[in-house]
Amino acid sequence: MEPRNGVLKAFEFRRGLIFSFVAIGIVAAMIIFPLRSVTYLKRHERIKPIAAEINALLPSAQRLYAIDPDFQPYLFYVRAPITYLTTLGELPADAHYFLIQLRHQRKFESNPRWATLRPKLLAHISSYRNKESLLFAIEH
Repeated sequence: MEPRNGVLKAFEFRRGLIFSFVAIGIVAAMIIFPLRSVTYLKRHERIKPIAAEINALLPSAQRLYAIDPDFQPYLFYVRAPITYLTTLGELPADAHYFLIQLRHQRKFESNPRWATLRPKLLAHISSYRNKESLLFAIEH
């Protein structure tokens, strides 16, 4: 029986050693993966720089009107209050800043209200999803 006991003890020791290495590997992965992910995401940030560009151009107290913007995640980081509209006709008379998608520019320019607003282009914004927006200011 002695040799079997020795083999059994050696097997239990190896099993404990393997379990320890697996546990250490799991704990290391739980620490390293989130840290690596955060540093990677910070270096490859695409949304916040777009919002920073808009924030630099708009006073934070002024309302931004986003006309038919679809889903634009960078708008979440814009400091100015945002009102979403579906048409240019909904734009209030006292509006100072509005945002449209580039693909809607011709449609808006053909709107009779466009000529009365005389908007000034402040920025041409390209998002990471190849959707372009135009930021305009209206002089009153």
